[in-house]
Amino acid sequence: MTTSHPFTCRNNSNSPSKKVRRNLPFGGNDFGLDAFHIDKQARSLYLYQFKWTKNHMLFADSLKRLRALGVDRVFGDPYQNTSENAFLVQLRATIHEQRAIVERVYV
Repeated sequence: MTTSHPFTCRNNSNSPSKKVRRNLPFGGNDFGLDAFHIDKQARSLYLYQFKWTKNHMLFADSLKRLRALGVDRVFGDPYQNTSENAFLVQLRATIHEQRAIVERVYV
């Protein structure tokens, strides 16, 4: 099955840039996540980590941070401090809204 991800086709009229931007963190405290996308047709949640570097250890550090802090922040306690990170608040709200659709999670 071919899926269309807004991060690879940002100029696609089906993926307006405003919609894409709300799924990206800006600033610090990303907890190892750089973006997310729910593909309703594939019934899948995609969690992304991007790095533009020649130093592979920067990617490894982000994955360690995701494992140590991010997974619990995304799928753990729903009553966490919602003021700490707007990206995580948006991600948790989207997961909650789309919970009947999402069958798989890919990192």
